Amino acid sequence: MMSILPAASRTIADDAETTAPVATGGRYRWYTLGVLLSIYAVQHLDRQILSILIEPLKREFGLGDTELGFLTGSCYALSYAVAGIPLGMLGDRVARRNLLALMLAIWSGMTALSGLARNLTHLIAARLFVGAAESANMPLSMSPDRPRSPVHGRRRAAP
Repeated sequence: MMSILPAASRTIADDAETTAPVATGGRYRWYTLGVLLSIYAVQHLDRQILSILIEPLKREFGLGDTELGFLTGSCYALSYAVAGIPLGMLGDRVARRNLLALMLAIWSGMTALSGLARNLTHLIAARLFVGAAESANMPLSMSPDRPRSPVHGRRRAAP
């Protein structure tokens, strides 16, 4: 299948989409929706977990309200906001699935490292990476997946 875009304006993602075999069946689209929904649900739980652990964190690290406020809010939100747009733009140039898998692996690894943190600095560093990696989920999962979505189904939430 030839792309109608001039060679200079095509991206790696366009070339990958035109040469890779594509599963377009309804079951595969529902599977993809289920995986993306599961990722989003776990991501939402991850955002809330530090709020549940405020008292144990206070005791273990001797944190005050200012440090806890930064850790549970600004730290994560800042990295999420800064990394979201560049990762979304990168998702337009490389295979979205592979980038999402990489960001999911980084996010999972940094979440695990959060549990091994020995002080506030380690915990803040891990949460910064968690926020940055999680920020890729929205632009990558919400962008249209052209080859797998028929034109008549792109406006609906369900495949």
